[in-house]
Amino acid sequence: MKVAPKKTYLIFQEELIYIGNTNNLQPDGFGELYKADVLVYSGDWKRGTFEGWGKLFLPRDCGIQVYNGKWLKGLPDGPAEVSYWNDDKFIGTF
Repeated sequence: MKVAPKKTYLIFQEELIYIGNTNNLQPDGFGELYKADVLVYSGDWKRGTFEGWGKLFLPRDCGIQVYNGKWLKGLPDGPAEVSYWNDDKFIGTF
């Protein structure tokens, strides 16, 4: 019988809270990152960086509202859908 990994709560810089799987006290596997109780990222992590599939939620002043797609070493890489605050959308590959 396989046991589900325990969720770990990590606090970074007093305002960022990570809830999810870890390895050596680094986000690794599925997890969520919150800033001031607002979800910022939900998805896959590897050694403390976005890696795999995930959604990044950005504030209005960034222009982009949501990046939903593939990540590699913390950067967008591969198929994705990007939603902008002005209701435009991009569906393609980075």
